[in-house]
Amino acid sequence: MTADVLAAPFDIGIPGLIGVRKDPQEDGTLVIEARCADDVRPQMAGCLFCATAVRNGGRTFKFRDTDWFGKHTWVAVRRQQYLCKNCGTSAYTPVPGCLDSHKMTERFRRLILKMACSGTFREAARWFSVSEGTVRNLFEEYVDDRLGQYAFPMPEVLGIDEKAIYDEPLFVAADPKRINRPLCPLAYRVRSSHSP
Repeated sequence: MTADVLAAPFDIGIPGLIGVRKDPQEDGTLVIEARCADDVRPQMAGCLFCATAVRNGGRTFKFRDTDWFGKHTWVAVRRQQYLCKNCGTSAYTPVPGCLDSHKMTERFRRLILKMACSGTFREAARWFSVSEGTVRNLFEEYVDDRLGQYAFPMPEVLGIDEKAIYDEPLFVAADPKRINRPLCPLAYRVRSSHSP
């Protein structure tokens, strides 16, 4: 394993993370060792004394990132663990721009979602070398997040009527409180189109 050690820290394009070293692996992947620009304590909600948690070792976590120089890339970040001596709750320092739930960077997630929205899940999985289940889970989370913010204004009063336009019968459902806005006119009127 050869390591490309740089004398000075470098920008990896993720705000809050600073690259320390690029380490090409024998399997053709690239590992970028990075550190957090700020040492932010994790939010712990175990008890009242969690705010005074002490350091309790650390561990290196790897997050999948966008490809660098045509190689699958991982960002390795050493994270400090904090432990509350009162209740035993422990937590690691947060890593900016990285998702703990999927072990990937936010920008890698956005690329996968962009391709999944414009193509198929299988194409996105093959292109980024991830499982189709990962793409599906990311897409479902994205849809749940977007639909959670969406509100469809339902009418309080629904008007149903028949009109004849150009001597053709037409079924119209309208919202009379919103300037008689038609909701769903049907261009034909047969019994099968109105029965459940």
